[in-house]
Amino acid sequence: MRRNSHIVAVCGLTAALAIVLMLLGSALGVMTYACPVLVGVLLLCVREELGVKWALTLWAAIGLLAMMLVPELEMTALFLGVFGWYPAAKPALDRLPRWPGWVVKLLALNGASAAVYGLLMAVMGMQDMPDALWGWIYLAVGGNLIFICYDIMLDRLRFTLVPRIRRLFSGR
Repeated sequence: MRRNSHIVAVCGLTAALAIVLMLLGSALGVMTYACPVLVGVLLLCVREELGVKWALTLWAAIGLLAMMLVPELEMTALFLGVFGWYPAAKPALDRLPRWPGWVVKLLALNGASAAVYGLLMAVMGMQDMPDALWGWIYLAVGGNLIFICYDIMLDRLRFTLVPRIRRLFSGR
């Protein structure tokens, strides 16, 4: 019973912090891409502490809350489609060999990004948008570079941030 209370408390506080980060990001306006990344780092901590199942459950809960509370639709869609699920799926993708693993990761990113932006264009009624090929190319290249940095950052934070948070919560 005590373990279940601990899990619910950690997930509830993490969800609250995630929504506050996303609300602050939508208030500032320039944090559309950074806030989903930061919330993904929170999910990394939950994955390390409680496991993949709880990280995915928390991802879904934060996504539902963000759809109801966060006014910036693009930020919520980026969290749900690209940056939120990745910390939970990363251990499975890291088991692949190095270069095929990066190809699979980048294919997953580009597929998820295309789906997110395709859905956003359909929902927001932007079908008549002129073809700005160079803009899409810049967005794809920039997104891939950010994703590679995100992947490397998750690896490094796993060994630096997570032990510090464990010590903080254990009281030692």
